[in-house]
Amino acid sequence: QPEIERRLRTYYRFTFVRHPLTRLVSAYRNKLLEVQDYRKRYGELIKKRYRRNPKSDEDVTFTEFVRFLLDSSVTEMNEHWRPFNLLCQPCVVSYNFIGAYESLEDEANYVLERNHASVRWPPRQSFYRPTTDEEVKKLYGSLGANTVRRLVQKYRSDFSLFGYDPDEY
Repeated sequence: QPEIERRLRTYYRFTFVRHPLTRLVSAYRNKLLEVQDYRKRYGELIKKRYRRNPKSDEDVTFTEFVRFLLDSSVTEMNEHWRPFNLLCQPCVVSYNFIGAYESLEDEANYVLERNHASVRWPPRQSFYRPTTDEEVKKLYGSLGANTVRRLVQKYRSDFSLFGYDPDEY
């Protein structure tokens, strides 16, 4: 405990945040459509809860994923979709810098320069397929307005603490 407290006092403390709704789409795409361990663990759980035929080989839909989020306690969520304020604890940790994923390259380079690092943030890998605004709008557009409102309410602290607009999508 004393070592952790010393580090929190003396180290340069930073974190990066992301628009909560975009972050959820990214987590859905990556963890439930691409990463096999997550597809097995969470995909099967979601299918059991929300499908008549849970043995189906079809991927979990975004609607099913959102239902799962709405039915889950935030304290028991996986870190990829748990509200970010519960992970980085901005009310407890006094950060020197909170950057936005939307401007990651510039802000990461600022952090590196600020800490006299001799490296720059690397360019994106050629295989990387970012989550686009169009994709986010399409997925949230497929949900009912009440469902989106409930999701925004569940992540309201992330919107307010980090200055994101819940009506952007």
